Amino acid sequence: MGKDYDDFQSLEADDETCAPSGRAFPPRHWGWQRFCAAPRPLQALLALCIGLSIGTIVLAVSNSRLGAEQRGTQGALGSVNHSLSAEIEGLARSVHTLQDKLTHVARSLDETKENSIQAQQRLEEQVGVLRDTLNLLNCDLIELKSNGSRPGCCPRDWVRFGNSCYWFSSKQKTWEDSNLYCKAQNSHLVVINTQEEQLYVQERTVPLYTWIGLTDKSGQWLWVDGSVYTMDSRQWRAGQPDEYEGHGLGGGEDCVHLHDDGLWNDEHCSQRYRWVCEEELKG
Repeated sequence: MGKDYDDFQSLEADDETCAPSGRAFPPRHWGWQRFCAAPRPLQALLALCIGLSIGTIVLAVSNSRLGAEQRGTQGALGSVNHSLSAEIEGLARSVHTLQDKLTHVARSLDETKENSIQAQQRLEEQVGVLRDTLNLLNCDLIELKSNGSRPGCCPRDWVRFGNSCYWFSSKQKTWEDSNLYCKAQNSHLVVINTQEEQLYVQERTVPLYTWIGLTDKSGQWLWVDGSVYTMDSRQWRAGQPDEYEGHGLGGGEDCVHLHDDGLWNDEHCSQRYRWVCEEELKG
């Protein structure tokens, strides 16, 4: 009888352990009684399942919060990206506008430079005309004072450059006839001795073909004043002189003229071109 009483107390102790704290477990809650009556491994498994369920719910809630925060962050980033894109597009438009302005300024500078060069050329031409006019007036005065002579002056309609007077034809003749015309004027076909003289004659003849006083009829390149010419390829067109004989005029090319670019070219002396006479100033 004593043993049975002990077993009964033990069972009551187990029931108190499963009962909720602070109040008696209602007899009608058979689910809880069944849980308490279940073996302890099963109770542990059920407790684990319940814990996992609770954890899953908590994790889902956390993930939902994280998703909301992530969406908020993505929205903020999208707004920032949109703002940056708008600013970049604005900067690109500003750069394009600036480039257009710089291009316009550069074009204006080029036009201004070109106009300045042209204005300078016109001014130099006008100065040259005034200088020639002044020289002519001075020579007229000398002629009046010296009773008809013009020492140190160019003939009328001739132009002075350096220490020589030049006459530029408006008609065309062969090289021989051109040289004879110059001789009749107490001058000769132009003899080019310096680069400055070459440029001076070029400026007044380009793009017209114009005879100069250089020939190799004797087999040697000589100027009409008898001086020997030293070959300088920079004065000639590419491949010249070539003594070309395929023109059908007989013989080679023994006379020199200025081409349309101002460089020299040997030609058949029977061709009809303009010419330049030169007369050295007399003191």
